[in-house]
Amino acid sequence: MPDSMLFLVLFALAGALTGLLMALFGIGGGAFVVPVIDTLFHHVPGLSPVPMRIAVICSLVAIGMGSTWRAIELLRFGAVRLRAIGLLAAGSVLPGLLGVTLLTRLSGDVLRQLFALLLCVIGLWTALGRPAPVIEPAAGARSTMRVGAAAVMAMGGAAGLASAMFGLGGATLLMPLLTMRAGMTVFDAANLSTVFVAFATWQSLLMLGLSGALAPSALAAAGVGSVHAGLLAALTVALVGSQWFFSRRLRRMDDRLRRRLLAAYLLAAAAWMFR
Repeated sequence: MPDSMLFLVLFALAGALTGLLMALFGIGGGAFVVPVIDTLFHHVPGLSPVPMRIAVICSLVAIGMGSTWRAIELLRFGAVRLRAIGLLAAGSVLPGLLGVTLLTRLSGDVLRQLFALLLCVIGLWTALGRPAPVIEPAAGARSTMRVGAAAVMAMGGAAGLASAMFGLGGATLLMPLLTMRAGMTVFDAANLSTVFVAFATWQSLLMLGLSGALAPSALAAAGVGSVHAGLLAALTVALVGSQWFFSRRLRRMDDRLRRRLLAAYLLAAAAWMFR
């Protein structure tokens, strides 16, 4: 198989696996796709390595497109509380601006180490922490948060910072916060996180656009060309298809199993970035 075709397949496979993770955990998938994109872009024959921030931007584009359709579906059928989404979104704006500033100013090596450290902390917290007691919802109802409006906005702020700075979509941090502190079931937290991911990724991309980081001249200076765009397109198409397929087949799973799988996934991603 020619090298170009091999990497096209690898990017498509990365997108498919990211879509599975999005459906399974309600997270943006950035903890998986950022390390993959960062690694693959450094090994594609004939391409110059691109900065870490380009991997983050690519992750935001793919995750934004992959999560938006699902978020619209969840909002359409009333699967999430609009007040909770509003509070999370409001809390994410200023931290998102800070994240964009840090993304464009920190070196790639510093971003990688901070990214890995964050994943490690979240993974250990998810694996070893004790979740807040869940208020069991009535049949067909959504679970209720155990925290107030200020705490929800603070959660949105933390997730918005992670989204803009690391291309995580935001939910990699939001999911543990909702389940470990707000007392939501993993299923309901995943739905809420999916809608937030769609908002946070497009917000981050808008902020990056306004900062000039997405200008054609800036991307060209970073070494981004048509080959990068084609590989990202393959990843995005596979991500959307995979997320659509698995979101209809993984609606219910034991919360403890989901939490253990999420912790293992985050710790493995952290180890990969620390390599």
